[in-house]
Amino acid sequence: MVQKLLLGMVLLFSSALMAQDPDLIETNWFLDRVVISGEEHFPLVNEEVPNVPLFFEDNGNGLLFWSFVCDALGGEPIFFGTDSFAIEELVQTLGGCFNNDNLPFQLTYFEFYFANASMTDPYLYDITDDGNSGKSMTITNVNGDTAYYNNALLSVEETNFDSISLYPNPATDRVTIQAEISVDQVHLYNVLGNRLLSQKNQTNTIDISSLSAGVYFVEVVSSQQRSIQKLIKK
Repeated sequence: MVQKLLLGMVLLFSSALMAQDPDLIETNWFLDRVVISGEEHFPLVNEEVPNVPLFFEDNGNGLLFWSFVCDALGGEPIFFGTDSFAIEELVQTLGGCFNNDNLPFQLTYFEFYFANASMTDPYLYDITDDGNSGKSMTITNVNGDTAYYNNALLSVEETNFDSISLYPNPATDRVTIQAEISVDQVHLYNVLGNRLLSQKNQTNTIDISSLSAGVYFVEVVSSQQRSIQKLIKK
């Protein structure tokens, strides 16, 4: 009985991994609006928040889900079939907004995702292809609220998230940010989203010797892109 149960769990996990939708994870998505209880909410467009991206990033230690307003919202996605996914250990970074006008929308948008706090309540998604390089996507949470996204054709520099990596990873004392672009800012967060370190264009090396062993997130910011990398401290 135990062997059958374990086999069933392995098969379920394997099918979830194999069910990743290439259109979902290989496209950079940009939020158009989120509809909460029938009311439309649109992101402001300003210097701090020129757009609200959503993407799935493989940083070498697994696939990660990320979306940004002022802060980042992220976690590890688990797929169920080709029309739903859950996010394990969904976290929000706590840097805050410099422009307070962005705060109300960030709160609304992040609450949309935090509504699905349980792994048993996956997000449902649907992707439409117009046949001419244009794609749109809806994501619906457990409350029936919906976020609407479109894809955008960006330059190679903007979409090449693989151009940023951490070495070594796992690391013990120091970690180096390897990037093909100029890095402006680096922020280090714990799994609760608390910012532990920030540095501006000083060095691409981070001293992590004082940190406890565990999982952390490194946000790398440049004029072309933002990227979140998962860091394991030994």
